[in-house]
Amino acid sequence: MPQQGRIVYLLALTALLDDGRRLTVESWGVHARPPVRLSEIREHLEIGLGRRSEPRPVPSAWVPLVDALAEDGVTVKESDMKVLPLRLLVAPSAVNAVTFD
Repeated sequence: MPQQGRIVYLLALTALLDDGRRLTVESWGVHARPPVRLSEIREHLEIGLGRRSEPRPVPSAWVPLVDALAEDGVTVKESDMKVLPLRLLVAPSAVNAVTFD
C-alpha cells in the first residue's frame, strides 16, 4: 500500500497477437511522489526492460509477458522483446500526477 502523498505507476506490457487478440500482463510498480516526470518513468522502464544497464541486477519485466505468451503457444525470447518499440500510455486518472517533459 503506498504511503499518503505517493503514487504507484505500474508497468503493463501488451502483445498484439497475429489473430488480433491482445495479451496484457502487469509486471511491476514503482512508488513515487507526484508529480513524476515522464522522463523518470521512461528511465525506470528502460532499466526494468533490460535496455539500460544498472549497477545491481534488476529482475526483467519481460518474464511475465514471455511466460504468458508461452502459455498461449507463442515462443519468444526475452532478447527479442528488448528491441521492440516502447510506447508509454498515461491513464487519464494519472495525467495530473505526471509532468510531460
